[in-house]
Amino acid sequence: MPRTVRRPCARRCANGCPRAARGAVGHTGPMDADRTPRALRVSVVIPVRDDARELEMCLALLARQTVEPFEVVVVSREQRRSPEFLALNPAGAVPVLEHDGWVLTQNIAILNYIADTFPEAKLGGDGTPKGRAEANRWLALLNSDVHPTFRPLFGSMAHLGPEAETKAKEAARTKLREYFERIDAHLAGRSWLAGDARTIADPYLYVVMR
Repeated sequence: MPRTVRRPCARRCANGCPRAARGAVGHTGPMDADRTPRALRVSVVIPVRDDARELEMCLALLARQTVEPFEVVVVSREQRRSPEFLALNPAGAVPVLEHDGWVLTQNIAILNYIADTFPEAKLGGDGTPKGRAEANRWLALLNSDVHPTFRPLFGSMAHLGPEAETKAKEAARTKLREYFERIDAHLAGRSWLAGDARTIADPYLYVVMR
């Protein structure tokens, strides 16, 4: 049986998404009335790094919207190189989702799997192909364009030399401003990125804005 983890205190973002307290072991999802977890469990592996921008927390935010219990398992950089973890993901990277003995990696694949596996949470849009495409449009922008642009600001660029490093950081800030101005304009008069309710794209936006 999966181990039981304690539920930490949580704070909430402006859109009502709970954010687990930094440094917590993890949290379980909804329980049955008798406090016994349901059979299905989802485990999400996240890094122990203050500078990780809590990317993988979007998975936990989404899992809290489903009706199934889930477990967040925190692993260190060293643990990601262990044989046990490499058996889950040979790349030694996070996030990793485990569900019913099946393992899945890559952010977009995991987010869409959660949306499809728990349709009652309505995380994939309004149920139409256009609604799903709209959610994935913003998810793709955040995952493929916005998030990688942070790399010069938080990753090591010393190998470029001082002048080139400064230029790379300035270019990243300029590009990020363009992205967030575009997103801000889109959100004018609305609460969510795609449609009238939260989707798999919204927690990702919350995370990259952290």
